[in-house]
Amino acid sequence: AKKTVSQLKKEGAKKVASTTKAVKKNTRKAKSTVRSAAKQAGKTVGKNVGKAIKTVEELVQQAQEYGKSLLG
Repeated sequence: AKKTVSQLKKEGAKKVASTTKAVKKNTRKAKSTVRSAAKQAGKTVGKNVGKAIKTVEELVQQAQEYGKSLLG
């Protein structure tokens, strides 16, 4: 059976939503991992870590917006 565009859009949006959830969960983990890794390396958590975290958060936001655009 061929799927309609709206069905495909719904499926895509669901996938994006679940991916976004997973990414959100992992951003918390990623932040602490990045921080502890930096500390272990004997470096202070600097601007670069902040930049990396910002980038991850921006990607999450983009994923969410993409999901919304699919639903729209």
